[in-house]
Amino acid sequence: MILGLDIYSLFSSAKAVISYLRALDPLAASFAKDRYAELEKFGPEAERYSNAYYEQLVESQATNVSVTLSELLAKEPVYSIHPLDGDEFFSASENAHIVQSAEAYYRKSILGGSAVTWNLRDKSMYDTFAHTLDFLKRKRGKAAKAIVWAHNSHLGDARATEKHERQSGREINIGQLIREHLGEEKTFIIGFSTDTGTVRAATGWGRKGRKMDLVPSIQNSYGNVMHRVTQLTGFPAFGVSLTECRKSSAVKGGASVDVGGDSVDARENADPAVAARIALTEPRLERFIGVLYIWQTERPSHYQRCCLARQFDYVIHVDVTSAVVPLDIQLTPTSASSNISSPPPRPGTLDYSKWDDINSDDEDSDDDNV
Repeated sequence: MILGLDIYSLFSSAKAVISYLRALDPLAASFAKDRYAELEKFGPEAERYSNAYYEQLVESQATNVSVTLSELLAKEPVYSIHPLDGDEFFSASENAHIVQSAEAYYRKSILGGSAVTWNLRDKSMYDTFAHTLDFLKRKRGKAAKAIVWAHNSHLGDARATEKHERQSGREINIGQLIREHLGEEKTFIIGFSTDTGTVRAATGWGRKGRKMDLVPSIQNSYGNVMHRVTQLTGFPAFGVSLTECRKSSAVKGGASVDVGGDSVDARENADPAVAARIALTEPRLERFIGVLYIWQTERPSHYQRCCLARQFDYVIHVDVTSAVVPLDIQLTPTSASSNISSPPPRPGTLDYSKWDDINSDDEDSDDDNV
């Protein structure tokens, strides 16, 4: 089972709930459609709801979306045994959860502050993750395992980052929440690092994503430290176990290489993890690149002080990285949903229509060149 976790599918998730109910309970579908109607007026750009709420042109839709979710969940015993239903009740209920989370996210996005909306988003991701494990356990009769693929900023334990410490609201993320609820012994978080290469991102909100050159990492940052290890050892990529770093910062033997004022032990042709481990136990600058990459303001836009050994259990460093290439994915309905017109997407699925913008290769645009 492959599921999306994010909340940027407000309108498609609302339509998925209505489509599901229309096949099983037309009256409930009508009620849900009425409750979602005010939100639907602002589609397909959810930011329009944010602006309208800020300008007091629309009332909060929190009650409407919450009632739709609670009524759907209350009818699980009836819906989940319907002959047309496979995993579709779970899919519909998670879409209803996402509508609830997305409504709050966009309503608070202007006045709530970045920490508030970030926390809403990652808490919703965690809830989808937890609901999925619970669903699979009930379905299979045994505990389930899951792999979560997300950005370092979402998976690396937020408690080890500068934003968690300095933000009045204390930013959280899904990696922290999973560790807190499942325990560190049942989680294993892998982070990624690089020094330079290319990245696919946008230069501003609303602009097209494209491939850009990545500025080499800042001196003494984690990426720079591991870059120096690759120079010393000749390994273009390597992995480091950070669980050992948390236990002890001692690294034995080998020659010493100066890494921006730090002494990092290394031996020619030795495991490069040995060379890096001692340098990863102290807080340093760490680079984060998400939807945007603004190389002109590299330091304030993309770096924060973190403790890598507390964020992750393992880190993979690829010294020269390559920009991701969007996949041309065709969604196929399950056997159960094939009986329903306009089959609903899985919870939190991406709006694939927007991938046309990402696929547009405008590297030759004069104002976008870096």
